[in-house]
Amino acid sequence: MSNQNTHLVNMFLGAIGKPAMTVIEVPDLGKVGVRTSMLLGERSKFYAERTTDTANALLLQKTVCDPVTGDLVLAGLTLDQINSLPTHVVDPLLDMALPAIGIKKAVLEKEADKLLEAEELKNSETDQN
Repeated sequence: MSNQNTHLVNMFLGAIGKPAMTVIEVPDLGKVGVRTSMLLGERSKFYAERTTDTANALLLQKTVCDPVTGDLVLAGLTLDQINSLPTHVVDPLLDMALPAIGIKKAVLEKEADKLLEAEELKNSETDQN
């Protein structure tokens, strides 16, 4: 193996077990850490465990962390408890956590635009009848 390849392999090995994190200010909570990436195995497990009713709560459970230590802080709560949190608290967290499961904000905005266009078209057709 060449020195360049060995260096690259060492870089990959150095990244093992180190998900990225950012710290944000959340209404009513203050500074909160959010993992903006997951380990590949964690992401696979997330997709296997999620359901329509629990996807957002599970994402928060797997990404919201202590802003200093990076330890997951919602791991001890049930998904029902997390689902009971108000949206003004969780929405900023979800926005930051989506990249951890491979969802980019631009994709969400594009999907929202499609839904809006479909609704406008439906309303337009209703008005014409």
